[in-house]
Amino acid sequence: MTTSPITIYDGVVNSHGGDNGAGIGGGMPDYPNTMIVKAKKPTVKASSLAKKKQTIKKAKAFSIQYAQGLVSFKKVSGSKKLKISSKGVITVAKGTKKGTYKIKVKVTASGSEIFKKGSRTVTVKVRVK
Repeated sequence: MTTSPITIYDGVVNSHGGDNGAGIGGGMPDYPNTMIVKAKKPTVKASSLAKKKQTIKKAKAFSIQYAQGLVSFKKVSGSKKLKISSKGVITVAKGTKKGTYKIKVKVTASGSEIFKKGSRTVTVKVRVK
């Protein structure tokens, strides 16, 4: 006897055969992305910036939890001295003076089979001391 896996999402039965339980093909339901993003306050030394640009890793700048799918980053606004890669690495330009610099970043999670694409916008304050 062969059985197929059955999953229940909020009362909707899915037999993993493309049937959403109502007899209509279309797959599983889409739920909002559960991503939580919080900005951290990373610090960079001005003496290091006198010699060359410095990078801040994603883990030092962001706290990301419950993201569904691949996470990408995009600069919305902020200081010209700060740049961000699509992978979340912040670059502080060579020669940046002491002070606090802000960068507003849109963090997007691509979603999955059952979760929709979702995004959050956060402001990271980078301190140069």
